[in-house]
Amino acid sequence: MSLWRDLYHGDTHFDFYGSRRRWFAISGVIVAVSISALVFLRLDLGVDFSGGTLIEFANPNGVSVGDVRSVVDDSGVGSAKVQQVGGAGIRVQTAQLDTATEDRLVTDLAELLGEDPGDATRQSVGPTFGGQVTESAVRALIVFLIVIALYMSWRLEWKMAGAAVFALVHDLLFTSGIYALAGLEVTPATVIAILTILGYSLYDTVVVFDKMQENVRERGDRHTYGAI
Repeated sequence: MSLWRDLYHGDTHFDFYGSRRRWFAISGVIVAVSISALVFLRLDLGVDFSGGTLIEFANPNGVSVGDVRSVVDDSGVGSAKVQQVGGAGIRVQTAQLDTATEDRLVTDLAELLGEDPGDATRQSVGPTFGGQVTESAVRALIVFLIVIALYMSWRLEWKMAGAAVFALVHDLLFTSGIYALAGLEVTPATVIAILTILGYSLYDTVVVFDKMQENVRERGDRHTYGAI
């Protein structure tokens, strides 16, 4: 209980700065693993980014993924990804299909699952549009990092701006690496979640650096920068 009491009263004296080499080493390993995962495993981009056709059905009878895959293969659709969703649903993702092929696949799936073809949830995104969405997201991220770096260089100092951008890139690589390692699908909701993480990361960094500048003005002649 003494640890919690010390934390509550602010009586802890852990030398975070003195252990900086340890933290940098840990961060380096995390970044290396994340980059390796992104290069070799790659992100599983959803339909909104990669383009394609997405069909979802309820699966109240518990038809197996293998049976669904057989029907998809028999429909002449290659390179399809079949997975269970929500515990009682089936999702089939393919390259973009023409209307006739899509309708035939929906009919075959409905017959297998015992559902009405009209109950299917469909989504079709062309590869060009998906590429434009991905390009726009990357461009927006780059512009965001540049603007943040310029603002912090003006508001604080350029070294702090560099550290803030490094922290943002670190968090972005770490989060993306987890998605690549776990094979999680990247959807628009994923982008929103990552932007939220980056927002909190930037907020924490700015608060800490702003307080450090204030302490430097007040005690810079009595303490080293590392001690502050």
